[in-house]
Amino acid sequence: MTGNTTARTQAVELGERLREVAAWNVRLHLAKEELEQQALCEATGVTKATISARMNLDAAWDLNAIAAAAVTLGMPPAELLDDTLYDIVNNDDTNTNEGKGASLVAALTSMLLARHIAGRCNPLKTKGSCRITMMATGANRYPHERV
Repeated sequence: MTGNTTARTQAVELGERLREVAAWNVRLHLAKEELEQQALCEATGVTKATISARMNLDAAWDLNAIAAAAVTLGMPPAELLDDTLYDIVNNDDTNTNEGKGASLVAALTSMLLARHIAGRCNPLKTKGSCRITMMATGANRYPHERV
């Protein structure tokens, strides 16, 4: 009986982690694609309250919701459950709030390069006519300039 209890506990913990990772990845990719949660509502046929509950971990992501989000974001569903970036940004104890941005940029850069090598994207192309950049306020100043 102990083995079943342990397996059940592990399954529940894994399920919670997958919900967290899916919500985090969906939020990240919605921002990257400059989409609102409304795009997911239309793709899944559910209300904004339901999408919001999933994003806030108050409701579960089912396979249909994962599939609809993946189609909306133009990516394989497995990428929404990939915890690589999530772990780098959220589980690195050496990261302060300021340092998390650098970890995210490094992780995204390595992910883009891996996708480029696999022939799945061109990291030199940008969406629209402007470059997408992530930087902290004041990061564009030279070190000798006073803020």
